[in-house]
Amino acid sequence: MKIYKKKEKQTASGFGYWGDFGEIDMGWSYGEITDNSTFPGEKLHYHKVGTIYFLGLEGTGLLEVEGNQVELDKGSLLRIDPNEKYKVIGAKDTPFKYIAVCTSKDPKEKVIVEK
Repeated sequence: MKIYKKKEKQTASGFGYWGDFGEIDMGWSYGEITDNSTFPGEKLHYHKVGTIYFLGLEGTGLLEVEGNQVELDKGSLLRIDPNEKYKVIGAKDTPFKYIAVCTSKDPKEKVIVEK
């Protein structure tokens, strides 16, 4: 048994994760957007092998998936399959809070599309 403490991302307030690379098999992260702003530093990307699940906890968020805008609200679960390009755009209803789980925690399998 092991308990992982939440770690804040240094690049953006309100965003964090559990477990470092090599420490945990799946990617667990969270986000909170409180002011209708965009996700700071988020770039369009995809995962070669990992499936991503976004669970809406509060409010409504906006994501781009394969060029389409998707709304994610409280209680909804969004699945993004390997090779599907996506990014979190921002919040429609604030605060927007979510948990994201990726079935892979290998940094080599994440591909940034947007520079």
